[in-house]
Amino acid sequence: ANLIKDSYKESILWELDVKTLATQLGLSASRCDHLDDCKFVDNGTKLLLTSSYGWCALLDYATKKVLFYTLQVPNAHSAEYIPGGYIAVATSIGDADTHNKVQLYSIDKSNKILASEYLYSGHGLVWDYSRNVLYGAGGDVVKIFALTFGDKPSITLKKTIKAPQSGIHDLMRVDNSTLTVAGNRAYLFNVDTEKFEEMTLFSGSTAIKSLNYNGETGELWYTDATIPEGNESWSSHKIRYSTNKNGSAPDRIINVDDIDMYKVRVKQW
Repeated sequence: ANLIKDSYKESILWELDVKTLATQLGLSASRCDHLDDCKFVDNGTKLLLTSSYGWCALLDYATKKVLFYTLQVPNAHSAEYIPGGYIAVATSIGDADTHNKVQLYSIDKSNKILASEYLYSGHGLVWDYSRNVLYGAGGDVVKIFALTFGDKPSITLKKTIKAPQSGIHDLMRVDNSTLTVAGNRAYLFNVDTEKFEEMTLFSGSTAIKSLNYNGETGELWYTDATIPEGNESWSSHKIRYSTNKNGSAPDRIINVDDIDMYKVRVKQW
């Protein structure tokens, strides 16, 4: 990001047109679109992609080879990489039985749903490595799920916590005790106290689509479609950067005029 002067294209280190994965995914090229999340996982060696066109895929970052995929995730909006060889996927609103769900998969069994549980308008998943639970967010709630693996995998709801606002669109890990909950405004959620602290930088935002926060440095990278830009109601043409979660405006804006952006993710702080 520090290389960017006039155009984001000056700093591209790696890129992927997902349409080139169509054969590996068993999809038409037209279905390889509408990416809505892209997480770096397994120490940055893999990419976990979800698409609202109904698929999720795990890629090897170096080779772009598909290591796992599922087409059983209509309106997929988030996924999480779970140690031991598992992936959880959250699906959002729709009429099929597989909408509004958290699904569990084994990486070595593409397309096979091992277990599922209800999560309305699923838009975020975070695995807690220290507590061995899965946090899911959608609508106006954060849910805590217990997962079991082995011969009889299962997902069990442990607790539902009401968020201060509805319209949650992103859930991300900050540290062992903190998550960001963003969408209609944005909050730090303490998983120990179960309290929400508003980040007042976003007090006027109603459509935060992605929020990456570094609790040690105070840095934030995010996308905000409160005033949509581009061809979609959810899209933005600006990557925003701030050093103050309670400031009044971003410190820096990177223009990306040729992409209908939904989310931005940090590979390494």
